[in-house]
Amino acid sequence: MLLAYGVAYFFWRATCTLNFDNLFLSVVCVFGDGLSLLTSFLFLFETWGLDTEFPFSLPQGRRVDVFVATYNESADIVEATLTGCNLLTYPHVTYVLDDGRRPEIKALAARMGCRYLTRSDNLHSKAGNINAALPRTSGEFVLTLDADMVPQPDLLEKALGYFVDSRVAIVQFPQEFYNLNSLQHFEATKIGGKTWQEQDFFYRLILQGRNRWSGAFWCGCPSVVRREALVSVGGVSTRSSTEDFHTSIILNTKGWKIIASPETVAFGLAPQTLESFLIQRYRWCEGSIQAFRSSENPFIARGLSLPQRACIFASEYHYLIMPWHVVTLVLPALIFVSGKLPISTDFRLFIALWLPWFVSSFAMMKWKSKGRYRIIPMEILNCLQAFALPVAVLSGLSGKRIKFKVTPKEVDVDTALRSDFRALRPLAVLLGVLTSVFVAASLLATKHLRTSNDWRFFYFGMLWLLFRLVVLIKAVRFVQGLNHSDRSYRFPAVLNVRIGTISGPLFPGTTVNINHLGMRIESASEPVSGVVRVQIELPNARISSRGTLVWKRFEPQKNKWVSGLALDSLPEHDRAELMRFLYVLLPTRWSTKADPAVFSRHGHGDESEPDVHSLGLDKKINVG
Repeated sequence: MLLAYGVAYFFWRATCTLNFDNLFLSVVCVFGDGLSLLTSFLFLFETWGLDTEFPFSLPQGRRVDVFVATYNESADIVEATLTGCNLLTYPHVTYVLDDGRRPEIKALAARMGCRYLTRSDNLHSKAGNINAALPRTSGEFVLTLDADMVPQPDLLEKALGYFVDSRVAIVQFPQEFYNLNSLQHFEATKIGGKTWQEQDFFYRLILQGRNRWSGAFWCGCPSVVRREALVSVGGVSTRSSTEDFHTSIILNTKGWKIIASPETVAFGLAPQTLESFLIQRYRWCEGSIQAFRSSENPFIARGLSLPQRACIFASEYHYLIMPWHVVTLVLPALIFVSGKLPISTDFRLFIALWLPWFVSSFAMMKWKSKGRYRIIPMEILNCLQAFALPVAVLSGLSGKRIKFKVTPKEVDVDTALRSDFRALRPLAVLLGVLTSVFVAASLLATKHLRTSNDWRFFYFGMLWLLFRLVVLIKAVRFVQGLNHSDRSYRFPAVLNVRIGTISGPLFPGTTVNINHLGMRIESASEPVSGVVRVQIELPNARISSRGTLVWKRFEPQKNKWVSGLALDSLPEHDRAELMRFLYVLLPTRWSTKADPAVFSRHGHGDESEPDVHSLGLDKKINVG
């Protein structure tokens, strides 16, 4: 019914409302209504059924390889991922695929009990790295992980059961992230007590709905791949910078299935700066558009069903309309500058027909998304990508060979702020232009109202322009509010600590945030300066380390001392305990709660905390 009304409304707009005195902008506005209709149709199609069930029977004794692909990520990031790999409870062999050919990564792999593979060149980037490892390994199934994606202990148990269907090639899981201060997390918007993050909309809504049409696609990690299927199509596709998406189309043309599971099984690092966010999204957009220039073009590829073609087109449509986001930002200003309305009809008739379409389509999005659709955060992210992705669309359509760019995983504290401001320049310029147009339009309002019969359309346009201004301001302020003070992410966890001199007494305190490099501490007594000794209470373990107190200050409003501590040297066993706690236990807790993790004096969580043993955190740990 909604789509039928949308078609009727669009027909009316296209045939009865064009203003031939301002035909160009009039056609542009009608074209936007057409895109709105097509977007609603694709959204309904993709989310028609979200509860598709698949056969599931967990097999025993299957051989599984774990591929951790890395190029230039730091040893600390790779160590966190290997920590999660070592806690996987299903038997497996972990391989570090190092395209950086770094001695420190080779030594890390040996220390963590993993196998190390490299190659003489970096041909075809990540896709080539995986393809080079396939003939040197033998597992029936391959768990693919990026260097920053830390798996949960039960990942393989949650994946392998789907392969009871011999035509299933890949099981894809959602990408979740442990750095809740990233560019794609919005803390002010909660869903069931959880921080809203943009990828949740795609993985738990769009991709789940595509299961109904056998239209889910491979998104890289975290996923488990059937080796036989990958080998049968010649390995990972090397003809696109989004090798996973392209490989999915090839697999579908050969009759293989891809299943999207909604379960959270791993946590990685989301882009922490605008620059890294745009690098990632540029590559995704460019690679997806490349499919149009390949033999796997969804309109001509053989072996695809009509629903599968529609799903592939929907993926590419998302990027193809990126230039339209630029148009929507400047269109209100262009209308005012032109001096003529892009519509010719009675205002009351327009509102009577437009408002039901707008409200019903918005309500449909909210209803079908189960609360995951958030208009302001999504508009902010669209604004931030508005000027970069149209360039990526043109690059993808050009057919030129594209160099693979790895998304930066760490923050360069010295340059992050400057790079973000650089990336914001186009938006800042546009914000200035739109503000000027809005002010000028406001000043001319009185004269316009005296000389025009279309004053209600004038105010309607003013509201449209004001909305665009608000979104632009929010986008700029959102980026300005990002925290770039730490190179590596600090987990907001409240742990009991004791701190003091090397040989003297220890005084109690609590952490505000912590990672494997340091922590912020609150304490009632003034902490000693210089080299200190610190004890940290973790669930089921207590670890000790030396550290250096980098700074301290007294905060009268809290009546507490706050200090920054850099950890100098952690014994290997204690470091392993801390890495497992930070990168496996804490993210699991945050997937169900929004507030910082709080642990009691003796290191045990409250009754709702995840059980350490059920997570496999006691594996290979002597907790005494």
